[in-house]
Amino acid sequence: MIVDIVMPKMGESITEGTIIEWRKKVGDAIKMDEIILEIGTDKVDSEIPSSTDGVLIEIIGKPNDVMEVGAVIARVETDSKASVIEKPVEEKEDIVVEKNIESKPVVQKKVSIKSSLTEKKFFTPVVNRIAEENNIDHG
Repeated sequence: MIVDIVMPKMGESITEGTIIEWRKKVGDAIKMDEIILEIGTDKVDSEIPSSTDGVLIEIIGKPNDVMEVGAVIARVETDSKASVIEKPVEEKEDIVVEKNIESKPVVQKKVSIKSSLTEKKFFTPVVNRIAEENNIDHG
């Protein structure tokens, strides 16, 4: 099934948008919510996610094209039978790098922590006054 990707409405008063850049090319597989292009309006620039999984089969709006809100800007093939246009894969030789890493012994240091229950706490004069007025023992 072919799904149309349309220029989204970016605000109440926005009636058109400019395509800034396509992040995907015809033949690329796309996933739902994956960023596929950037658009700009007079108020904001936004990244636009795909509304479906599939393969991008046609780009209608080119970079710098001004498109009306709701206009079809691309088409996606959503059938599970849709084939991704494969790019030739370059074979590369595996390179193995070995490094000798010296391990250093871990030193654990004991630190004593004083109990805050035995130490007298500092309270501001305002806190002391409020505590006294309300008969609160605050140490």
